[in-house]
Order: sequence, then structure tokens, then C-alpha cells
Amino acid sequence: MEKREITIGAFRGLITKAGKARLQMRTEKGSVLGPNVSYKGDLELSGGAVKEQDLKKVLTISGLLQESAREVKEELGVLVLNPSKISLYRAVYVSPDGKKEDWAFMIPTPPDCWAEEAKTKRKTVDVDPHQLDVLGELNLVVSGKKRMWRMAQAAIFAVSSVAIYREMAEGLLTGVKPDWRKIEYFEDPEKALAQFRKELGLE
Repeated sequence: MEKREITIGAFRGLITKAGKARLQMRTEKGSVLGPNVSYKGDLELSGGAVKEQDLKKVLTISGLLQESAREVKEELGVLVLNPSKISLYRAVYVSPDGKKEDWAFMIPTPPDCWAEEAKTKRKTVDVDPHQLDVLGELNLVVSGKKRMWRMAQAAIFAVSSVAIYREMAEGLLTGVKPDWRKIEYFEDPEKALAQFRKELGLE
């Protein structure tokens, strides 16, 4: 079997006290998905490609927490703490030729783990599930209603304090990807990450 080239992205699903997801506006033109791909001006969660090249180190809770926190600090200038209870969302992009895979990991982060009133380096917007859905339909979220949309909805589902938002996010996600809770969302991230490392022959 031909070896796959795996790249990893680490994101934080920052949720506000009002139970909404905070999205930022992208300023960079490039993308790990290709030299001619640009999402400048689109909205996304804070995060991006990891700097650590050792996948065995990255594919751990501590590795993803560290990389995602670094990204938030770099992009927004905001310090984030680690949630007391951690869940994980993984969305995979496979290149058309099947040789490259980009694994995007999102850690839902509740409002007690970051200062939402802090001044940010980039423009931001706070959205509820319906507003996020509209932005996805308008193709204003990175890739429209695909990976970034799913990760943001999952962040709301996981840690929003507003029950109706959690229910709405769950319903919208299920409508787009019926099996998301089985194959993309992990309430036992340690077990999931151990399985991913095993799949890649890292253990």
C-alpha cells in the first residue's frame, strides 16, 4: 500500500459566554491544500498547520493543545487555557489523487478558558448555529459548508451554554453528515488519538 502524506492542523473552537462560536477573518493567501488555493477574507476558527513535524508528538492531547493554543496566540493575540474536559473533532481532507491527507483537529474551548473581551489582531464575528449555517450557504466560511463549518458547529454542540444552540448545531451537523458523532467527534480523545497513531504505524 502506498504511503500517505499526512499534514495536521490544530484549531480551537472558541465559545463565548453567550454560547456562540467566534470566527476570525483569514488574512493569508496560502493554504496547505495547494499553492493556488486561497481563503483570504473567509471566516474560520482560530488555528492552522502545526509546526511540530513529529506526528507521534502532535497526535497527543498535549501536542494538539499546545499547537492550537500557539495558533490562537499568533493569530488573535489571545491566551487560551486548557479545558477541564476535553473532546475532539477530526475532519479529514483527502487530495483528489488520494496521496495526501490533511487532518484538521478542533478542541472545543468554553468561555472560562479565554478572555473574549480581549482585543484581537484579526477581525472576528460571533455566530450561533443558524448564523453559521447562513455563512456556510453564502460560502463565507472556509470551503463553505464543509470541514470548517462542521468543526464550528461541533464546538457549539460540545460546550455552548445555550441548550437551543447545542440542539440546533447537532441537527444541522446531522443533516450534513449523519455519522459525524461516530467518525469525527470523540468524547474519549486519548483513545481516538492512540488509534490514529496506530493506523499511521507510530506505535
